[in-house]
Amino acid sequence: MSKPVKPDNPGQLFTALDSEFKPEFNADGQTLVKMGDHIIGQAKSMSKRIQQWAVYAALHTAQFGDTTEVTRVLKELSDAGIRSNALRFWFCHKDTGAPFKWLPKEGELPARLGYDKDKAEKLAERYAADPDAVVQFLLSKRFETMSKEPEFEGFDLQKMVNRLVAQATKVKADPTKKDHPKNNIDPALLANLAALANGAPKGATVN
Repeated sequence: MSKPVKPDNPGQLFTALDSEFKPEFNADGQTLVKMGDHIIGQAKSMSKRIQQWAVYAALHTAQFGDTTEVTRVLKELSDAGIRSNALRFWFCHKDTGAPFKWLPKEGELPARLGYDKDKAEKLAERYAADPDAVVQFLLSKRFETMSKEPEFEGFDLQKMVNRLVAQATKVKADPTKKDHPKNNIDPALLANLAALANGAPKGATVN
């Protein structure tokens, strides 16, 4: 029969669950609280370490141009079940200036991080001029907050004008919105935009 265990060290609570022993449950939930606090503490510590590693990796790559270790760690994290997309985005994001770019799938090669020479040279120059400032800047750009930058898909001016005209016209026709104090829909401007949307010459009037 499994033997109940009452460890004082929260880390041992997890060991107990992963062994032949069974933890003792208590009605006040203190064991669960201890385990939760332990996870939170470890998560915060790990997040800090990952950020520090990312900064070091970016500066190392800027100097030596080798992306091998970053690629390896990201793969290992993914294989371990840890979602590492935010970290990938951090390495490629324009706001960090890290010396990487995202390479699309090519033949048998999967989509992957690649070396960005221009970004590497700029980062190396900044680091040479003021190392402390660069390190603090990179540390401040938390990887957890990063998301994928949308790919540029072109700009359709006609479509944007049409959308603006439709939205403004809809507001003017809505009795619950047309008199809102923050509205600023100039009739003449709307008429000109509507004319453009309809392909009419500038200055034409619309009903």
